[in-house]
Amino acid sequence: MSFLVLDYSLAPEARYPTQLIQGVDVLSFVLSTGRKPSDIILAGDSAGGNLTVGVVAHLTHPHPDLRVERLHLNEPLRAVVLLSPWISFSTHFESWTTNKYKDYCPAELSETASEAWRGRTALDNYNEPILAPSSFWEGLQVKDILITVGGFEVGADAIKQFAKNLEVSVSAKGTQSACYVLIKGKGWASVHHDGGTPKRVSRCTRG
Repeated sequence: MSFLVLDYSLAPEARYPTQLIQGVDVLSFVLSTGRKPSDIILAGDSAGGNLTVGVVAHLTHPHPDLRVERLHLNEPLRAVVLLSPWISFSTHFESWTTNKYKDYCPAELSETASEAWRGRTALDNYNEPILAPSSFWEGLQVKDILITVGGFEVGADAIKQFAKNLEVSVSAKGTQSACYVLIKGKGWASVHHDGGTPKRVSRCTRG
């Protein structure tokens, strides 16, 4: 197994969609080495999770900015792993209040970071994935999706809402794709959605 880590450019010196361009370029490079999409797993944490979702979205719905390379896969990617992905810039979800003193990230920091990254760029389905309707995610070029989120994170509710949007699209596709969600708080649960009714497949208590 090989790993490739993208050291993408940071804001405010580099703003959106610079990072998306770089993320797609890296995937293009990996494919150019002869590796099959079905052997590739994309993963990202927090802002990296946002970028990972943007890359996957671009594969199905090419970004309108022509600087983002168009890629045409002959089969889906093996999987995508999203670790507490930065899915929404809104701080109005309930978890921003209930977890205010349990997470390290204040609302002001999140708002400042999102403004520094986006600049004057409008919000869209690529930079703020929660805005996209469930239908946008139908036909994703990825076989399996794993999403993790801490139960005490301020962004927990947004991530769970995004996961539900993906689950609906998986169900609508009627394919073998699956969405797995791990939620960690007082305990954690794994929920598997395989195109039918969501099923709890495991539950553990934090030791």
